[in-house]
Amino acid sequence: MGRIAVFAAVFITSSLLLTGAPASAGTLQPSGWQYAKVAPTDTVEGGDALSCVTQNWCMSVGSGGTQIWDGQQWSASTTRQPKFDIRALSCFSKWDCMAVGTVIADTGVGEVQTPVAMHWNGTSWTQLDPSVQLPDEELFTGVSCPATKTCFVTGYLNSRVLLWQNGIWTSQPITLPADATKIDVGDIDCPAVTSCHATAGVHFAGQPSYAVSTGVANWDGSTWSVELLPDDQYGRVGIGSISCPTTNSCVGVGANQNSDLVGESWDGTTWHESVIPDSPNKGDQAEQELDGFQELTSVSCWAVDRCQAVGITNTAPFHRYWNGTTWSSLANPTATDVLAVAGVGIRENDIDCVYYTFCLTTGDRMERFLP
Repeated sequence: MGRIAVFAAVFITSSLLLTGAPASAGTLQPSGWQYAKVAPTDTVEGGDALSCVTQNWCMSVGSGGTQIWDGQQWSASTTRQPKFDIRALSCFSKWDCMAVGTVIADTGVGEVQTPVAMHWNGTSWTQLDPSVQLPDEELFTGVSCPATKTCFVTGYLNSRVLLWQNGIWTSQPITLPADATKIDVGDIDCPAVTSCHATAGVHFAGQPSYAVSTGVANWDGSTWSVELLPDDQYGRVGIGSISCPTTNSCVGVGANQNSDLVGESWDGTTWHESVIPDSPNKGDQAEQELDGFQELTSVSCWAVDRCQAVGITNTAPFHRYWNGTTWSSLANPTATDVLAVAGVGIRENDIDCVYYTFCLTTGDRMERFLP
């Protein structure tokens, strides 16, 4: 999972493990969590992006380098990826991962951003150089790898998505809606090579650059198209993360312009808006602007009616659970509150769920929670 938003306010938590036998198959029991520190928490910073192949193998990459989860703890890889702003990671297997992001260089007269894609072969990282022409203001924001050496890469790519397949890059144009001038694509999830869905910011003629409409870019195996999502009753919808457990189902989460949580679910035909409970740490936005801040930064679905989402406020992270109809709150151990340091700056929080008994999240520190 990966996301397009960049935030500024606090540091947040990192790794989440849910275990325990559920009352019925696929039903998550959210109670009885305990806080437990996982090595090497004290020596290595956490990751910015996460991808799990099984509950016994996950990878996290970011400011703490490359971290591997073996089912019990995190360990740092001896091979570290080059330093760059990592935005997303996707692993098809433990020998086949792609991380994407941006290198930001200061030229003395301004910053220059260069997109970066790296491939993991099981032991080391190799930088990939896209052979397709990129726009002047390029930026990689998302990646999803549905098959061996097959990854779709998204970003601010002049209304295009890149496909990397067996070492060959292909640039795929997105069909623009009427009156649209450009599409910036963010988080992406591909349950199959012939099926992808991604968050999309759609720019229309005559609108200021900041007035971006939210849409979903869809790949059917031959063409990319965009479906616009209607504004919700509280303001413009902002879907920053998406997860698609099947080719005809997806869930998207984020927040609107008023910091109200936003949930959207797709049944293969229509997108439906859903209500998500606020974080108890949101506070009163009327009293202090930062107190009103909350955002769901990542979502992961292991079934059509089973998803988890993780979010952030200016004081603490929080967790939400989707059962196919409604969203509910998951208990957040109070120990995580100490990980929030006001005024420092938020690191993105990512989540990946392999099955109903196993989810991990990653952020600035490596922790897990046990029932």
